[in-house]
Amino acid sequence: RVALRAVAILAQAFFARIGIEGSMKLIVVSPLAGWALSSPDLLRARTKVPRAAWRAGDVSEKMNSMLNGHLKEHFTTKPCEEFSTAEVQDFLAAVHPLTSPELLDIYATSEDPRGSSAPRATLAEHRAEWASAPLELPKASSTVQRAGLCHQAVLWVVHHLGAESRQALGDRAVPLLPTRAYSREELGAGEVQEKIWEGYSKAHHCTICHGSSLPALPPGSDPRAPTWPAPTSPAFPFQFEAKSFGWTTGSKFNKPVNVTGAWHYDFLNNRLRVDYLSKPSEGIAKLWPFETHIQQIWLADPAPLGEGDLEKIYGPGAERGHFYMFIKPQPWSATSCIKVPYPGMSILHPDIFTWAAQYGNFSDGPVDGQFRKREWVNGQWADQYHLDFQHAGDGCSGPFNLWKKIDDDVQVADYGISDCEGGKPAGEAFSFWTDLKRREPKLSLFQATAGPRHPVNFTNCQQAATVWHAEQHLLREWAAAEDDQLRAAAPLVAGLVKVMTQRGVGHPMAGGSTVMRDADYSAREAQSVLV
Repeated sequence: RVALRAVAILAQAFFARIGIEGSMKLIVVSPLAGWALSSPDLLRARTKVPRAAWRAGDVSEKMNSMLNGHLKEHFTTKPCEEFSTAEVQDFLAAVHPLTSPELLDIYATSEDPRGSSAPRATLAEHRAEWASAPLELPKASSTVQRAGLCHQAVLWVVHHLGAESRQALGDRAVPLLPTRAYSREELGAGEVQEKIWEGYSKAHHCTICHGSSLPALPPGSDPRAPTWPAPTSPAFPFQFEAKSFGWTTGSKFNKPVNVTGAWHYDFLNNRLRVDYLSKPSEGIAKLWPFETHIQQIWLADPAPLGEGDLEKIYGPGAERGHFYMFIKPQPWSATSCIKVPYPGMSILHPDIFTWAAQYGNFSDGPVDGQFRKREWVNGQWADQYHLDFQHAGDGCSGPFNLWKKIDDDVQVADYGISDCEGGKPAGEAFSFWTDLKRREPKLSLFQATAGPRHPVNFTNCQQAATVWHAEQHLLREWAAAEDDQLRAAAPLVAGLVKVMTQRGVGHPMAGGSTVMRDADYSAREAQSVLV
């Protein structure tokens, strides 16, 4: 199939007719042109919201002028008004064999408007459609027809060709966008005019993303929500501290457990500390003094350049590539410590919703990141972003949602699956974020400490191969405890530790059947998602 596709593309490209003032020209391209994509190509395809420099203050003249300026920087161009309708059709015929089916699949999967006027039909079908239009049209109809084709040409070149395929255009003049937008009333009545307007409307989708004055918010958004500032791709600060509160469920507890805590996130130094205080939220259990304190310290891999001796910095027994858990199952209980190795795995990336797409071809990792809607969340306007986490190893996949402030890269809330048990999600988790401060967490937060309440001693930590093994180790330890209440609560507390560890490490970490290896670095790093 690959060989046949390559031959077809080469043949189509070689025999494509390109009209320049009535002349004929041949383009010869690589057999793989049009569907060999780079990582930046994939990133652009999966990024739905353009950066500010690619958005205009209105949806007609200003937007087209702004986009035409960008086109002139990258291509040889000619005003749309200087083309005839047939010449734009000839240009589309030349571009068609260079288009990428993979890009089309990406747009179709996420219902991206860039796929609405895509080269889905064969070149012969496009030619037949063009030939079906009357040769003689009123000037207004002909102008709008050409304008729609120019929009289509720009869409194909910019969003349906990979970087290598665009090079095959050489010095070929790309039609610019029309200098103005058109209305249905300008065409007048008639079946032909209705068909021309339908084609123009279908091709005129730049406004959805590049024009700011349209209602650019998708269905489901609060109708009272402001349309500006426009949605932007979410990214966490590189260093921050924040409080969180919410609930979680898991395989060992169907009723929600209340969880409050604090995050100390330090991407620059590749370390993370999360403190949790958990308590049942329903039934008689919420009245008794059951509170589980979980303190997580992740000294991730690799170490920042020039870090020095770890034991001198963090304390005896500290090792990079390990996730440490210090647990007090009840306030009067002794502290237990477990460490799980994650060699070659960093803490979650601040731009996790777009990071994985830059590197592409992951068997694991977040896919299909989408801006869903704008709504009122926890006392503020927030944008919801959604991705479907796909874990190829054991089928533990599911949705993850993040809400961030519309005027800042500050997370407001998150919701997703948790507790991967037996190859499927067994729970859910929801958190609100408050009091976020952009600052470097103090070094002392990651260092060994003494004291009766929450001691941190890396040398006392028992190693478990996976999170699942950590849960089993804690079950055995607490099942042998003298405290009757601790023995009774052991399954719940151990299950809670597993869930909270998965929250700290990422979403949802395969339940424990996966052994981390250095070779897993890129793929595993891509699945670190804030839950």
